[in-house]
Amino acid sequence: MKKDYLILFKHTVIYGLGKSSTQIAAFLLLPIYTRVLTPSDYGILSLVGFFAAIMGNIFGLGTSTSIFRFYQISDNVQKKNEACYSTLILVSLWTIIVLAFLFPMKNYISVLLFDKAEYGTYVMIGLFTTAFSGLSQIPLSLLRAEEKSSLFVINNLFQMFLRVTLGLTFVVILKRSSLGALEASLITSIIFTTYLLLYRIRKTNFGFNFQILIKILRYGLPLVIHGFGWMIMSASDKYFLNEYSTLDQVGIYSIGYTMGYAIMIIVGAFNNAWPQMMFAYSEKDEAGLFYGKSLTYYITILGLIWVAGTLFSKEIVMLMTAEKFWEAYRVIPFIMLAYIFHGALSITSSGIYAKDKTYNDLILTPIIAIICLVLNFIFIPK
Repeated sequence: MKKDYLILFKHTVIYGLGKSSTQIAAFLLLPIYTRVLTPSDYGILSLVGFFAAIMGNIFGLGTSTSIFRFYQISDNVQKKNEACYSTLILVSLWTIIVLAFLFPMKNYISVLLFDKAEYGTYVMIGLFTTAFSGLSQIPLSLLRAEEKSSLFVINNLFQMFLRVTLGLTFVVILKRSSLGALEASLITSIIFTTYLLLYRIRKTNFGFNFQILIKILRYGLPLVIHGFGWMIMSASDKYFLNEYSTLDQVGIYSIGYTMGYAIMIIVGAFNNAWPQMMFAYSEKDEAGLFYGKSLTYYITILGLIWVAGTLFSKEIVMLMTAEKFWEAYRVIPFIMLAYIFHGALSITSSGIYAKDKTYNDLILTPIIAIICLVLNFIFIPK
């Protein structure tokens, strides 16, 4: 079992470098962006990101997680090929349909988010970025399932380099403000997704199997509800803050959120490394012991990081941002703690996913999402 903990730690480090490339890029751009963009610009990016993230769960249909599991439990190469192409075809067609439906409504969505129609283009750029990013998660999930960790890391570091380079070009050099930040993200997503799809197509023989697709959807669709509920829990605060305060306040809050969210570099890495060990132990007698000890180690390590982040949050914000954003330090401890608990969920819910009981998300997620909305309604106006 000790060896398995070392393997888990190794994969956590590897996926920390790879999967968290988006968070790392955002963190690297922060000192520059906060000296070029205004709090209102950050407020715009935050609200567009909120809506795009909700739609991202709908675009993906929960397939990235379900196809990862399918690859883990199947030894048939032909069936794996069929699962790959069947999922890519479904998600691509479904995404096109949803985008075609939303495009004529872009100005209405802008009014819903900002009380004005002028940000319709921003919304669509955010949606297209999320659509391409969602599609890229399928080949990335397959790299994880195939345990090609080195290639996984290289690909994601390439994505990070693209995003940082294009972000500096559009925001700092071309001075396109928040629109430029969105444009840079879109171009990054298009290039990265195209590259990943071409790589997967070259490595995989074509096949389509409707029955396999149904199995993947049966496992993945409940996760859409979970993802939708999670986005309400993690991002609805920005919408309420805009309604009861100002776009500047949303921008300042989003800076603190981004810095607190940096804990996801570690938490997200663990969440990506965990499923392989979880499924490997799911049928073993010592599964409960392994899960319990893993949770203990997780809480201990992340708890120490949280204490350090809380003690020095003000100094970190003052070092990383311009003075107009310094009040953001107040929210960092709360954001960090929330995501540490969220990461622990991957361990405490192991039984649900290992035993194909994802339907429990259909019951639990709406309850938690409603509680979150009620608390936002009570606390944010104050």
